[in-house]
Amino acid sequence: MVNITYVDVLRLATSFDYADSLNSITNASTDHASLLACDQSLLDGVIGTNSTQKLIAELPFDAFHEGKIYATSNWAGSLDNPINITIVDPNTGDISFTRYVNVAEANGGAAFYPVGTPANSSEGQQIAFCDQGDVNHHGSQLTVVKPAIDETNNFLGRNFSSLNDKFGLELSIRPYVYRPEPKTGVIQAVTGSYIAPNGIEFSLDYKYVHITDTGAQTSKDGENNATYPATIYRFDITPDGKRLENRQTFAYSSVGLPDGIHTDIKGNVCSAVSRGIHAWDKECVF
Repeated sequence: MVNITYVDVLRLATSFDYADSLNSITNASTDHASLLACDQSLLDGVIGTNSTQKLIAELPFDAFHEGKIYATSNWAGSLDNPINITIVDPNTGDISFTRYVNVAEANGGAAFYPVGTPANSSEGQQIAFCDQGDVNHHGSQLTVVKPAIDETNNFLGRNFSSLNDKFGLELSIRPYVYRPEPKTGVIQAVTGSYIAPNGIEFSLDYKYVHITDTGAQTSKDGENNATYPATIYRFDITPDGKRLENRQTFAYSSVGLPDGIHTDIKGNVCSAVSRGIHAWDKECVF
C-alpha cells in the first residue's frame, strides 16, 4: 500500500505549523510508503495513484547505498570488510552479493556501452564502478568490469582522490567533473564550479546533464553547513557532446542532500535525499 498526502503548496509557503505536520508524515515509522504530492501531474507522471510497493529484502547491513540493478553497500568502518556489490534480479527480486578483483571501495556504478555496442542491446555491455580506493590496495579509480577489468586512475598524472557515482568525479584538492574517452584514453575536466560533485545523470535526449552538489556535508564538525549547496545543476551539452555550458540551478533540496540521481522515461528527475526520494519534472516543478 502507498499512502499519498496532497500538499497545499500555498499553505505550505505561509505556515510553519503546516510544514511541521508534513515532516511528521515523512518521518513516521510505517510499513507503507508515504508520499507527499505537491503537483498532481508530476504524481501521475512518476508513479500514478494506484501504485503498490514491494519489500525486496531486509538485510543486517546497509547493502543499498548507491546504484540500480548493481548497488554498492555502505562503508562498514573497516578495511577488512570492503564494500559489497549488491545485485538485484529485476525479474525475481532475488538478492546476491559479489566483490570484483581490483574494486576496493565502490561508490556508485552504471552500465557502460563501449564504442560499437549495438543500440538497444545488452550485447557487449559492461559495468563501470567509481572506486574510492583504500590504503591497502590502490588509490581512487574508475574501473570497468565484465568481461575485462580496465582502470582509469589519474588525470594527466594527477591522482584521483575520491571518485563518486558513475562519471561524476570528486577530488578533495579541487573538485572537478571529468569526461573520459575509454577508446582513446583522453580525460577532460568539463566543470570545476563545485564544492562536492556527487550524482550525475543525462536527460533522455542527451541535450542536458544534471549534476548534484552535496557541498553542504563538507563541514569538519560532521554537521551539514546550510550555507553550502544541496543543489542539482543542469548544464547544456555542446553539439559535439564533449563540453558543458550554461549552468543553471535546476533544484535545491531543503531537507537532506541530493545524492544519487536518475531521469525516468518521461524526463522527470528523481534524487535520493536523507528523507526519501524527491522528484521534479523537466520544468523543475517539485
